[in-house]
Amino acid sequence: MEAAYLEEGQVKTSLANELLGKLVELEEETEAELVPQLMTMAELKWDTYEGFRAGQRFMESLARWLQGFDDQPTRKRWLEFLLSKLVFVSAAEVDHLIAVAYPDFVRPAVLERVAAASGIARHRKTQLMNTPAFKVEQRRILVFALSDGARLDVLRRNSALSHEQFVPGLAVPEARRGDLSKKLERALTVHGGDKEEEALFDHVLLVDDFYGSGTSLIDIVEGEDGEVALDGKIAKFRKHADSLTQADEDGPALLTKDYSASILLYMASGRAKRHIEQSLAKAGLDDRWLLETIQVFDDNCKVTDAALLADCDAFWDPVLEDEHKKCAARGYKDCALPVVLYHNAPNNSISPLWAESIGRRREGFQSLDRRALFPRYERHHSDRP
Repeated sequence: MEAAYLEEGQVKTSLANELLGKLVELEEETEAELVPQLMTMAELKWDTYEGFRAGQRFMESLARWLQGFDDQPTRKRWLEFLLSKLVFVSAAEVDHLIAVAYPDFVRPAVLERVAAASGIARHRKTQLMNTPAFKVEQRRILVFALSDGARLDVLRRNSALSHEQFVPGLAVPEARRGDLSKKLERALTVHGGDKEEEALFDHVLLVDDFYGSGTSLIDIVEGEDGEVALDGKIAKFRKHADSLTQADEDGPALLTKDYSASILLYMASGRAKRHIEQSLAKAGLDDRWLLETIQVFDDNCKVTDAALLADCDAFWDPVLEDEHKKCAARGYKDCALPVVLYHNAPNNSISPLWAESIGRRREGFQSLDRRALFPRYERHHSDRP
């Protein structure tokens, strides 16, 4: 069996060598070193990209992608980029980030609030966690998903929070509002909460997987009259949250009027982290809203090579431009990230990684039929209005 396995591996390597040999003129020594590296990374990570069609693998995508570059130096440049600069975040790595979210970020924040209110020293974790106040404070957190990437099912299984604290979206469904209220009241009674106090959530936790620029989460818009307005997901959530602070025909109140909030991101660029924090401050929310980021891609995680950036500009297909992202040759907002997530390539990354334009249409433009290495599933798509 071992011999058969080795033979299969040799066949794969031979085919990969033949494939690359037709597309890229490499010296024999370079080819002997390069192909095994590519195949190892493909088997360990790149083949798991969920944006590939059924049965498609990385080496097939690589061959089609390289054909989109006209000359040998460009193809070599991008092969070198793949092995030295590409950041591919696997499902296992994301699962690890989610696994540490509760013990390293959520629970310590609860302990901090309970310690401040009780006078018990912050370092006495066991003592704090055994108090009714800790159990009550933890149960009064309401968790929302900012997108599908929040993976709330995984977060719930890796935490001590109740299933009845999770909302798989940015709004509480009307049909669930009364149920959440009743179960919160029951839980607070079990945990020894104040029976005279109304059963309300007092902290919201907004969860998402990744931000490259941060502007879709929160942005400050200045009007012609100089007035400052809040835009993005946070603005939409706050309007909904306001409706949850009072009872109405849709159901009982769920949130205290002075609720606090945390934004928990599994990953973000340094640029996005700064933007979100600065926007919270400009909006006057930084006293009640806190940003927590588990993995930060620092400012060195960016494509700066002039030749690669010029390739990105040449690769970009204007047929992909729309009212949301405009020209994103170097990534949305020119973030120029080299990042790919296993389930989707962010549009903040450089366009050759994700910007597939096969079959795309836009009035007044002829598609260049670009093939991306990791085709992105776009939320905003002209064929899905």
